[in-house]
Amino acid sequence: MRKLTQAEVVARFRSNDLEVLEPYQGSQTPILCQCLKCNYERRAYPHSVFAGCRCPNCANQVRLTQLEVAARFEMRGMELLGEYINNDLPILVRCKQCRYERRIKPNFAGAIGCPKCANNLSLTKADVVERFTVNGFKVIEPYRNTRTLIRVRCIKCKYERRARPNHIFQGMGCPNCADYGFQPSKPGTLYYVRVTSPFGDPLYKIGITNKSVGERFGKDFTKVTIIETWHFEHGAEAFEMEQDILKDYDAHRWTGPDVLESGNDELFIRDVLGLDKGQGQIELLNVKPGNLCLKRVKGEAKVAALAE
Repeated sequence: MRKLTQAEVVARFRSNDLEVLEPYQGSQTPILCQCLKCNYERRAYPHSVFAGCRCPNCANQVRLTQLEVAARFEMRGMELLGEYINNDLPILVRCKQCRYERRIKPNFAGAIGCPKCANNLSLTKADVVERFTVNGFKVIEPYRNTRTLIRVRCIKCKYERRARPNHIFQGMGCPNCADYGFQPSKPGTLYYVRVTSPFGDPLYKIGITNKSVGERFGKDFTKVTIIETWHFEHGAEAFEMEQDILKDYDAHRWTGPDVLESGNDELFIRDVLGLDKGQGQIELLNVKPGNLCLKRVKGEAKVAALAE
């Protein structure tokens, strides 16, 4: 049988995701090679590779030393705490940045990172309560995950709203308490706008501001078309109206990626008030002093009403 050339051997190894690192001597002589996927080096019999044998490290079949495993975790920002047995048995490690400890299989073929640092950690009920409490909020409905809207109450001022947990976990505070946010004691504007979305159909937003709508949105104003505004001497009334509308149309809230720099929790996937393009009309009615409500003049009978 003809002996293969070096080029032929290289091509056969590469077809099995291996790179030849030294001259070929024969199919029964081990040769140094490196995996093209994980860079693991070893000596392999060419006849085994020609028969389809690939990288044992990618297949979790390599018995590493304790020092090798520790060094690989070190490169990924983790400290090895337990004794390595093999790639199939979970081993205790600790994140060097946040000190979070967990057990993980020492499989280095794929990406290994800290789920807590990546904000992908599954939280217990106690973890959720603690995180909200630390940030000044009380949870008043069941928690599902970091992206699903949840109703919370400010521990300080008792202001209730729906917010994404990940926003609060990242330090977003109560807008009612913040000096830079909406001030219920000052005159306010309730606005309804159409928002251009990069994800398809336009979205609709209800919101409140002590400023003009243009000042409220800043550079995001190019994405916004004002449909209607209502002005209140007491911003608290605008706030109550906003909350009623958010509650009434909660099923139509946007839950996708952020579209605006702020206020994404008050976006709707459709024109819930029916005011765009003349589909309906809304007027502000003063039912009783200090008890305002929005009534539909044409279209659905009711939009929102404040409790007496």
